[in-house]
Amino acid sequence: MDPRNYIHEGTQETDKFAKPDPDTDEFLSPSRPLPPSVPLTRGQRIRRFLQLHTFAPEFFPPQLQHAAVGYVCAVLLPILATLFLFSILRMAPSFHFIETPIILMVVIISLGWGTVPGILATLVGTLMLAFVLQYSHATPMLTSNTFALTQSENIFGLGLFAIIGLSVSLVTSQTQHARRAATRAHHQVESLLIQTETIFENINDAITVMDTDGKIIRFNQALQKLLAFDEDYPSLPPAQRGAQALPRDEYGNPLTIEQWPLRRILQGEELSSSQPADIILQTLDKRTIHVSITGTPIRSQHGRIIGGVLVLRDVTQRREQERRTHEALASMLIMAEALVGIADSTTSEALAGKSNRDVFHRLLKLACDLLGYRSASAVTLDSQTGQLQPIDIYGFPSHYESHWWQHVSGVSLDDYLSPQQIAQLGAGQAINFHLSERRKPEAPTYGLQSVLLAPLRIGDRFIGVLSLDYEGSGRKYSPAEERAIASAVGKLTALLVEREYLVRERAEARARELAALETTRMMDDFIGIAAHELRTPMTAIKTSVQLARRQVRRILKQQNLLSEEMVELVASVQSFLTRTERQINTQMRMIRDLLDVSRIRADQLELQPENCNLAQVVRECAEDLRDMDAKRSFTLNLPGKQRIAVIADVDRLRQVIMNYLTNALKYSDASQPITLTVGLERDRVRVAVIDHGPGITKEQQSKIWERFYRDPDVEVRSGSAVGLGIGLHISRTIIEGLGGQVGLESQPGEGSTFWFILPLAR
Repeated sequence: MDPRNYIHEGTQETDKFAKPDPDTDEFLSPSRPLPPSVPLTRGQRIRRFLQLHTFAPEFFPPQLQHAAVGYVCAVLLPILATLFLFSILRMAPSFHFIETPIILMVVIISLGWGTVPGILATLVGTLMLAFVLQYSHATPMLTSNTFALTQSENIFGLGLFAIIGLSVSLVTSQTQHARRAATRAHHQVESLLIQTETIFENINDAITVMDTDGKIIRFNQALQKLLAFDEDYPSLPPAQRGAQALPRDEYGNPLTIEQWPLRRILQGEELSSSQPADIILQTLDKRTIHVSITGTPIRSQHGRIIGGVLVLRDVTQRREQERRTHEALASMLIMAEALVGIADSTTSEALAGKSNRDVFHRLLKLACDLLGYRSASAVTLDSQTGQLQPIDIYGFPSHYESHWWQHVSGVSLDDYLSPQQIAQLGAGQAINFHLSERRKPEAPTYGLQSVLLAPLRIGDRFIGVLSLDYEGSGRKYSPAEERAIASAVGKLTALLVEREYLVRERAEARARELAALETTRMMDDFIGIAAHELRTPMTAIKTSVQLARRQVRRILKQQNLLSEEMVELVASVQSFLTRTERQINTQMRMIRDLLDVSRIRADQLELQPENCNLAQVVRECAEDLRDMDAKRSFTLNLPGKQRIAVIADVDRLRQVIMNYLTNALKYSDASQPITLTVGLERDRVRVAVIDHGPGITKEQQSKIWERFYRDPDVEVRSGSAVGLGIGLHISRTIIEGLGGQVGLESQPGEGSTFWFILPLAR
């Protein structure tokens, strides 16, 4: 048990005394403050006191180095000394130093086991001395000589003996305690020195300690290995060492003496790890190294600089890696600029049908320059046959290049690689491949032996391979770095392939768009011309039919002059003429709609808004609807008989309402009713036509207002199926031109409500 032990929360008291180990930090220094603890009981304080003031001789075997041994010896040795004293007195009754053997035992106990055993030995020795004195009074042979003292003198002598014994035990135990502490401290210092020396010699960074003159006092093996100097080098003056090392800054510029890290340290500057001195040195074996130097001045207790410590870290590989990374990034940036910078020209070439081979050629050249390779090629995989399709080639001899262009399309990736290797490429991994291991010996090698293959992938789709010939070239990067760079180049190549696809698709889409625009323009021109050309003869036909109907009505007025058979014949002619006029009106309305569409496309649809009564227009449309289909159930809902004033083109407004009504007639069963309702909403009026047809889906509702659109899922239920799909398009254009808006509410199977809203006239 550690003699400094005290009772903490959650600990338990032990039943044994433990001897402190002098080689460990288990002695409680009086100057060292005790850690905070739980208040101790009296028994615990006594136990701790005994532990702190008890130790054992170092020369004892471990099994005897126990505190209890000291207490046993503190009892037994004074007793043995007393027995030894009796033996002396029997042989020399005149022996005057009877206290000496017991005092000697007290000193031995105090030196060997500490203060508490020494005190115990003093108490036992006092008892033994009292026994000797008592025994001497009972022995006539001793009473007349040495022990012829009074009782008070004996008591005084015993007290004096006890005081001397206690003093001796305290002084000797404290002296021994201090000696042991000093010995332990010495051992600790030696151990610390050994540890420090071991760390100093085995640390990876080079360390040197110098005095104020720059002379090397100490250095570790890492410094000697780093600078490759001999045993005479440390004794050289700083100027001579600097002349051999040729210190330069990170850009290669020579350093002045004032810029040397050693000089800066000795002038009081600290070089921290956050702001080290990065310099270039030349070693004695003529190597050029990059080192990062940190250090600090060594100061005396009065603050005076008495030396300095420099720590040199070899960062040559890191700087080389940074240089290679910088070159790689610079090359990648050039590649990216090559892709971005030629975007416009490539696009125009693609639109003109030209090739992007020069772009791929430049990319392959940059990849070879970056990696230090001789040649490169890129191919895509035909998605149908799996055969290779050439993209471009760089760095091949002319005869191999022509052979490659002629024959690469006739082979596949399976001719060279195993399924596992193809799977690796498909997963995005670059691989090294020796062409002697190709699966088909007849597959051409184009003079290559070893290649680095990187996949071309668009997303997760494996579309091709980038091949780089590294045989015989100086390796600038590690194999892992080369594969990583090749994969990055492969991604750029794949992006370029994808961009070429997109440019081609965009060119084709643009061509289709232009063709569609031209077709639409020609169709609009045709519609306009056709509508105008049809309107003139249809007007003449309508006029002729109307004249014929008048003549027939005149004849029927004189039917009393005609035979019954002639009257029936004239009546049938009148019916035919009425039906013909109705069909002519339908055709005229279609021609009018075509003309309106043509005007809308040309932004020439004219509106002549005026203050008009919307209620009157709605009533007229309702009457027209009844004339068209008198058998159809029709309901008109108007808000009273008041005038509803709006600013609108009356003819166009009537056209919109009739479009809504004719659609309701056409797409609902003849047995289903139609409702035309007008409602006032604050400063607006809402007109709606409600039918009970099949309804319109949400998807179709967004398209129903487009030009020439007809819902393919909705069939005509009654009336004529003739229609161009432009009535709603024209209606929306008219209402929006009048400052209103149109809308549709419908659910499949529940009919539809077509409405429009116009602002009321102020």
